[in-house]
Amino acid sequence: MKHPREVSVKGYVTVLDKDKSGNPLQVAINADDFSRYVLRMDEKAIPLLRMIDKRVHIKGLIVGEDPSGNTVVKLLRVSIIQKQDQD
Repeated sequence: MKHPREVSVKGYVTVLDKDKSGNPLQVAINADDFSRYVLRMDEKAIPLLRMIDKRVHIKGLIVGEDPSGNTVVKLLRVSIIQKQDQD
């Protein structure tokens, strides 16, 4: 089995799945290069449920692909990119 590879991604937090009340259950990062990174929803990723539409910089480990071919990432670190930090 291959070792997980670390990835650093900048992009926007988007909702992939919601519960019956409309609350987000699953999120992804729509990256600046138009790739989508689905986050494994563990304790580190839960705070991103409150960062929908925020621009973020994440670091994580690639752990596989979802059925749609999107890269699945285990989150290690996240920071919100402020407007003055857009580069």
